Amino acid sequence: KSGTPARWSVERSLDIYLDAFRRGPGYVSLAEAAKGTPYSQEYLSLLARKGRIEAVKLGRNWFIKKPALAAYERSKKGR
Repeated sequence: KSGTPARWSVERSLDIYLDAFRRGPGYVSLAEAAKGTPYSQEYLSLLARKGRIEAVKLGRNWFIKKPALAAYERSKKGR
C-alpha cells in the first residue's frame, strides 16, 4: 500500500461500497437498514452472525436487503 492511513481508509470504504454492488442491487449496510426500525446496527449484526437474518459479510461489514429485514420484522410481529 502506498499513501497515508487516511487514504487507506478511503480506499477501504470504497472497496466495501463497490463489493456491495457486486453482490447485487438492493443491499444496504446494517447501519442504513437500522434506520426506521426499532433495531440497532449492533443488534442486526448479532442476528446476522447467528444466521437469523439473511445478510452477507464483506470484509468487516454486514449488508442486507431491505425485504429480508422486513421479513424478519413480520416474523417478530407474528409472535
